[in-house]
Amino acid sequence: MVMNLFNITVAIIGGGVAKAGKILFDLINETVKSRALKPIAEKAIVIPATLGNKAGILSADALALEKSIH
Repeated sequence: MVMNLFNITVAIIGGGVAKAGKILFDLINETVKSRALKPIAEKAIVIPATLGNKAGILSADALALEKSIH
């Protein structure tokens, strides 16, 4: 499990899968809790992305702003 390998405690899922809702995320979180190492499982959470289709344009804006400042 990648969460164990890299000590990841928060995973964010976007795209169409994120629209699946609470039922899917509850199942994913239960699976993570049952398969991750105990120190990871105690803190781990998988959540849906909140920016939706705006993520790409907001990232491009942030990159352009950063480039113009430096």
